[in-house]
Amino acid sequence: MENQHKIQHNIPEDWTKEVDTSGNLARIGVRCSVRDLSPMAGNVPNFATQNDAYHNLFNLRRRKQPIPAAENYPNLYLIGALGSRGLTSAPLLGEMLASLIYGDPLPLDESLQHCLSANRSWVRKWLKGAPVE
Repeated sequence: MENQHKIQHNIPEDWTKEVDTSGNLARIGVRCSVRDLSPMAGNVPNFATQNDAYHNLFNLRRRKQPIPAAENYPNLYLIGALGSRGLTSAPLLGEMLASLIYGDPLPLDESLQHCLSANRSWVRKWLKGAPVE
């Protein structure tokens, strides 16, 4: 009822009085997105182990020391944050994820994989020497 009152108040037209909200038949949709507007696809990162390994990433890179491989949760993958472009990007990301799971050659080069990684925002902060919480 509250929504119907809002509609009638904000849109003073006759048709708004005919809107029936009593059956709760309305549907909504929510699209997941992230600040940089790029989708996420690949392994789900283990934050605790990555934070321990990479909290000093800025100095490791500056000193040209070896950087350990990122630890992820085993057999846990994601495709998310597709936003409004999901219809066009989902097939390629699905192919990438299937290749990753089965150990086949990936259809994207390494730089694009890094751009799609779920830990990319953490890595950006670690590269600047900033803490991630």
